[in-house]
Amino acid sequence: MKMKNLFKTLLLSAVVLTAGTLASCKDDDPNEGRYEGIPTISVSPTDLAVTLTGGTTEAVTITTEAEWTISIPSDASDITASKTSGFGNGSVTFTVPAHAERNVTVTVTATGYYNNTPLTKTATINIAQNEGGESLEGTLATIDKTGDYDIKGTWVVAKTTKSFVITDRSGVYMYAYNQADVNVGDEINISGEITERNNFWQFGTDAVIEKTGNTHTVDLGEPRTVTYDELFALQYKNIVYIKTTGTFNRDGQYYNINYTEGTNIGSILYPDASLGLDQMEGKIIDVCGFVTAMPKGIAQIVAVSVTENASVVSIAATAPATFAAAGETLDVTYTTQNLGSNQVFAEVTGEPYGNHRAPD
Repeated sequence: MKMKNLFKTLLLSAVVLTAGTLASCKDDDPNEGRYEGIPTISVSPTDLAVTLTGGTTEAVTITTEAEWTISIPSDASDITASKTSGFGNGSVTFTVPAHAERNVTVTVTATGYYNNTPLTKTATINIAQNEGGESLEGTLATIDKTGDYDIKGTWVVAKTTKSFVITDRSGVYMYAYNQADVNVGDEINISGEITERNNFWQFGTDAVIEKTGNTHTVDLGEPRTVTYDELFALQYKNIVYIKTTGTFNRDGQYYNINYTEGTNIGSILYPDASLGLDQMEGKIIDVCGFVTAMPKGIAQIVAVSVTENASVVSIAATAPATFAAAGETLDVTYTTQNLGSNQVFAEVTGEPYGNHRAPD
């Protein structure tokens, strides 16, 4: 009888010890609380606005079953979030200090797991800081995927013979491959399908254009100067205003910008006579405009202005020339640009003719 009681006591102690051990292991489990599966995430509202003097935004509700983190762009690091991470549903507000007009896109990332592999989904929050504290809802900034859109109150900032570029109070630029009868400065409402072409978004020929009768003064500010290599890196959904430099030549229907490396990577789209390209053949030019597509690595540019470059030194010549016989003379035609104090030299190379040098 005593043995049975002892057995019961030992068994009970073992159960207690086991329970205690399990609790300890769970506290150390790195997988505790993580979401297994593909996460979902949504935020509301998606558009926030503050005035130029700054302030705290309204609360944004985050809906997800997974762990989430908030990422603020490095060029807007002065903006702070009340929370930068969480698990499951939550809310967050943003404190925005005084600043000049800007638009900031904050990313909220939810993370789930499958077989220990992280799986992520993202949602974005637009923070508009402007004089009136106006939301970006309904502006070009809200275009985040292909589909149908109806955007009101845009205006034309650049035009070709077959297309144009628009912007609105969000400061985002968008390309429209559409031959509507519009001019730079015209305010328009535009509706239609946004499609992706060579990693850039655009309105197509079927977009419906409605002039409002209002006009805007267009001030594009300073363009972003891009080098030969940087031009290839411009893979934006929304187009950007740039300046690039190269040698111009006309090749049939193409208006090319060639670089010192000898590769044609620039093409001015559908230019009209006002750009003065007929006077630019063979010259080094500065092109300010919008890169709207990169087919096969060639930047297609809606040019706003084209000017002759006054600083880059260049020479173009029919050389190298080959002498066919001793005593022969050859004319080498060349053109230079921006030589300044530089000089042009000719050099004769190759094997001499018999016992004589090739003529100088």
